Amino acid sequence: MSRYTLGVSALLAFTLACGKSVVEPDPDPTFTLTPSDTVSVVETTVFVTIRAENVLSCSYPGGTYTADANGRINAAFGVTVSAIGPNRIPVSCPGTNGKTVTKEVSVRGIARVKATLTASPDTVYVGDWTTLTRSCEGAASATRSWEPNAAPMGGSDEVTITALGPTTFSYACTGEGGSDVATVDVVGEPVPPLDARAFRNRPGEIPGSHLTQFVYMLSADMTDRGHDWNGQMEAVINAALVFFAGKTGRVPAVDNFGGRPDILFIRSTKTHAGLLPPGTGVISNLLDELSLRIGGLREKKKYIIFYPPLIPLGFGGSAVQGGAGGAVYSSLPEWDNALIDPLGNVPPFFPYGYTWIHEWGHVLGAVSSTAPNFIGGGHTPNPDIMCGAPATDCDPSQAEVDPDGNDWFGDNVGAGIFNAKLSLWIIPAPPELVTMGRLQAQTLRDSPVTIELRKFREELVFPPKRPQ
Repeated sequence: MSRYTLGVSALLAFTLACGKSVVEPDPDPTFTLTPSDTVSVVETTVFVTIRAENVLSCSYPGGTYTADANGRINAAFGVTVSAIGPNRIPVSCPGTNGKTVTKEVSVRGIARVKATLTASPDTVYVGDWTTLTRSCEGAASATRSWEPNAAPMGGSDEVTITALGPTTFSYACTGEGGSDVATVDVVGEPVPPLDARAFRNRPGEIPGSHLTQFVYMLSADMTDRGHDWNGQMEAVINAALVFFAGKTGRVPAVDNFGGRPDILFIRSTKTHAGLLPPGTGVISNLLDELSLRIGGLREKKKYIIFYPPLIPLGFGGSAVQGGAGGAVYSSLPEWDNALIDPLGNVPPFFPYGYTWIHEWGHVLGAVSSTAPNFIGGGHTPNPDIMCGAPATDCDPSQAEVDPDGNDWFGDNVGAGIFNAKLSLWIIPAPPELVTMGRLQAQTLRDSPVTIELRKFREELVFPPKRPQ
């Protein structure tokens, strides 16, 4: 018995001893990832909580956490949602048993809602209108304060300003990523009377109409001769309208106020040299200055700028072909820089009525290089009103409007050639204006005007070519 008992005891001891010598493997690392949001706006931070056991550490984008003495981690890290759609966030945790486990959590990025609203111009005379341009990003719906009904995500509206002082407009956009509201103030100012100077457009036009507006612009160092209010610009403008009406039965649609051309007065803060640095051209700089001073050029307007002292040019013009506007260089020492002959011997059509209607033709788009009588530089030969360099015999007193009706204005203009007769900036002329124009033309045929002036100079800027 004693030997049996001892044998059992020895066996038990052996078994216990063997149990202690066989080491059980450590458990595999385990962990969970819990994001604070599964859907988040891009460029915002989402926090991800790590709860891990049996690990040495856990690495995440941008850092690593080390486990405590028990192999546990309970921590969180932040990550920026960088893209719309799935944003996968990987975490890797090596375990105490030498194994590494990797997991990822996904956060869906959505667009941030952004509303944009601008006004051009942001200051107008009461009764005039401004263009409100709106857009939404990341939105599913939008509303505008000036028209409470639902609005498309983007677009523009011409809104009339009816009150003095600031009027606030708002545009709200809403989407999965939240809401955003944009606001803009438009200031209404009193309308100057008819005989006073206008520093911006006066009311009266129909929003959206296609009009030509005239501008009297001076640099800071120029002498102000008051051509916008003393009747000289008006006489020159009307003389060209009478000419065009008599030749075509149509006229440029002019921006009027109180039955007269609404002429803007712009006094630049720059000197002539600062406004037109040497070698930079003329018309582009003048249009940039005009845009700056009136809060933006209106899309459905053409601008003709009278700019006086480009000595030694004498008189001349410039235009952006098919663009926003043109300029007349109104500086004749022979006339003491007046726009019309001080002695009354020369009709107001010469030379500046002729010049502005010529530049206006360029602004509309004349003359296409494929026109039958095109001679270069956007010009045709004499006697067309679009006569210009390289021609040297242009005669304003015998000017016609596209005599054959096949170059830039008429029923015979071919396909693919610019035809001003179809332009939105031209309207039927009043019958009395047509009659006056025909009488004026007959008078000039009977008694031609001879005028010797300083050499004419012109600058024509061509629009950029379309990519092929």
